[in-house]
Amino acid sequence: MATPHQRPDFGPIPQEHGFRPTNIVPPRRNYQEGFRPARTDLGFLDFTTFNTYSPYAWGYTIYRAVFGGTSDARFAEGLRRLEAWVRWHVRMQRYEEIRDWPEECKPASDEVDGPTDELAKRMWNEVFEDYPDTEQVITEPEGREDFSPVGRAFISWVASLGVDTSGLNTRYDLCLVIDETVLKMLEKLPAQTPPVGPLQKGSPEESRLFDLMINTWVWILDRKTMEEKENGIAREFLPWARLRMGFFYDLWFKRPRGLDPANWKCLVEEDRARPDTVRW
Repeated sequence: MATPHQRPDFGPIPQEHGFRPTNIVPPRRNYQEGFRPARTDLGFLDFTTFNTYSPYAWGYTIYRAVFGGTSDARFAEGLRRLEAWVRWHVRMQRYEEIRDWPEECKPASDEVDGPTDELAKRMWNEVFEDYPDTEQVITEPEGREDFSPVGRAFISWVASLGVDTSGLNTRYDLCLVIDETVLKMLEKLPAQTPPVGPLQKGSPEESRLFDLMINTWVWILDRKTMEEKENGIAREFLPWARLRMGFFYDLWFKRPRGLDPANWKCLVEEDRARPDTVRW
């Protein structure tokens, strides 16, 4: 099994996509462009001292937890679909960002958007398919899952990097897990994403795509809570929960900036319909 992927070299953020854009046509768009979240996030990636392991990139460490049979091909295709839909969602953020702009400042709907394209391109997930005690991962029944082998592998991997983990770096603090349940959901994602373009508010297509991004999820595991579990410290929530696909991008950037809770207890919540077995 192949692990891990070679780290890409994206290079610094192009100045025209950064936090302080210049020479925007028409010039009256400069003010609005300067406050776009996409540009702020690209500026965040420029802090190479924060992201020393994978400079100028964002993304997660993903662990495979489904094996046997045809799972090699299924896992590869499921991962491809997951990444394609997350990139599509990142590119669609431009229409959320400009929704309240003055009409005269809005770009044409078919205009190429450098900042969101740049963010989508710079997503890189490192995938581990081989790690100790994979056979001890428990993925069913619902509510009895145990991803401790993944957590221990993640702890060991982060320690091997020799990086500063005192800050809130999502790549070092949180990892994703794909098991059989998740893989079956990913296989149901359409093989091709829709064109990037504005959606009519309240339309059936907007509702369909919203449901797709909310109802498709993967496992997420918190390294610090896993370390506490290994040290015999009991917490209200286990180190793993479910992460909706529509939150991948926001969580990665908002958490280290203090816009999302860093404390696992504050980040996780019980499912209203299945509070005894499901955590988000």
